[in-house]
Amino acid sequence: MDDRSALHSRKPWLPLVVTLALMAGLGGWVVWQWQVQEARIGAEQAQRFNLAVNDVESNLRERMRAYEMVLRGLAGLFVGSDTVALDDWHRASDQLQLQDFYPGIQAIALARYARADNLASMLAQMREDGRSNFRMYPAGERDEYLITDFIHPIDWRNRRVLGFDMLSEETRREAIMGARNIGTPMLSGPVRLKQETEQNAQVGILLYLPLYRVGAPVTTLEERQAAFAGTLHGAFRLTDLLEGVLGSRNKLFQLQL
Repeated sequence: MDDRSALHSRKPWLPLVVTLALMAGLGGWVVWQWQVQEARIGAEQAQRFNLAVNDVESNLRERMRAYEMVLRGLAGLFVGSDTVALDDWHRASDQLQLQDFYPGIQAIALARYARADNLASMLAQMREDGRSNFRMYPAGERDEYLITDFIHPIDWRNRRVLGFDMLSEETRREAIMGARNIGTPMLSGPVRLKQETEQNAQVGILLYLPLYRVGAPVTTLEERQAAFAGTLHGAFRLTDLLEGVLGSRNKLFQLQL
């Protein structure tokens, strides 16, 4: 038997080993290529998601600035006077066309500040303009009050807010006192809005703009506290607000608040 036949008889498995090695190497290369591709796609998706998040954050900041300007515009009603007639409030708020130009806002409202010693006279004033049934809630004796007097738009949800003392609830109180003390708008933490019912309830937030007595000094903390007259605020149902901001990107985030 020559050397060639001897070689074939001694190693008949060699082609199989080579084939298996090639298959294993090819399989490893395919897996590696798949992992590289998956990582690339994952990185691209992460980048797109981060860009979308940044875009939404920017849009949300712009939207909140627009709402702040709405409140500042209404504050012009108080130039030269500490009181506003109900008819003047309706005319000014109707001109805003909130539902058309400011989607996502549930309501804008005016609340008046009172201490225990002038609460009765303030409530009597609020009952003028044909609102003889106006009542403050929750009832009870407290050192200070911030009573929701006017609201827009007037619908079945927003009517539930009239008369509510916002200083009676801690999260609202914290934002109100913060706005009063520093003299700038303040956003509340999450709250349950008085507009909510047991069905389709959403988390709410409130944006407070402090109001001060006309002509009173407001340079120092003590002056701002002494001159505090009330707030204008915007109320937002968060899911409605963010859906308005997200638009077509809503499916990407699948929000439920």
